[in-house]
Amino acid sequence: MNTTAGLGPAAGKVRDEQDRRILGELRADFAGWRIWRARRSSDGLPGEWLATLHDPQVGITPTVMERTPDELRAALLREANLAQAGHTHSYL
Repeated sequence: MNTTAGLGPAAGKVRDEQDRRILGELRADFAGWRIWRARRSSDGLPGEWLATLHDPQVGITPTVMERTPDELRAALLREANLAQAGHTHSYL
């Protein structure tokens, strides 16, 4: 069942709709990334906001994870700035 802190299914539905809207905005603004919201394994409720890099021209870190969509947006903007400045990521 999808509920929010005991508030019932209606609260969960509102949150899901908000998440879908926010995801749509993020995906439209950052097309070089696969963006989604994780589910917590402990209770199945929504968890962290994530982005996986598809286009190396738009970022340098393969996966970005943040607690909120605003934090994810800020991180993806930093990634874009780093990529435009010619930074590269070292995996070694």
